Amino acid sequence: MNPTTAQRKTTRTVGAKEGRPLGAIAHIIDGDVLTPVARKILAATRPELSPMLIDTVNVEKREQYLIAIEDNRPAAVNDEGVGCFATDGTIGMWVCAAFERIAIDVPIDDIVAATTDETIDLADGIRVFGARLDSNHFQWYTTYTGTYQP
Repeated sequence: MNPTTAQRKTTRTVGAKEGRPLGAIAHIIDGDVLTPVARKILAATRPELSPMLIDTVNVEKREQYLIAIEDNRPAAVNDEGVGCFATDGTIGMWVCAAFERIAIDVPIDDIVAATTDETIDLADGIRVFGARLDSNHFQWYTTYTGTYQP
């Protein structure tokens, strides 16, 4: 690994939130409500996973957000700015299981049931750690405001 790469991987972006545009407001999803739903989905759709692994599934409260974009179309975004739009009545979400993250499709009704009244600006909700997370935030911000251009 060259010094530039090593430096990039260990340098935290300082004060990047101050440069992020504000206004993409999302609702915080309550992980305590969504965790048993995620476990049930994994048990039903991923029989190759052990019950012990499924029991470790956890959704942190401040880790997932529900945001409305494009004519109130729902999307779920996590604290790294990774997310999915609703398709066919579900939204793809990442959940923690032991030391890994697993993607699952969660019915929109279950996500809405787990959504709190508490809101957060994605500029604050998406972690700060380098250009990738800032880029993820900007993509969701521009999608939210209708100014996204691929």
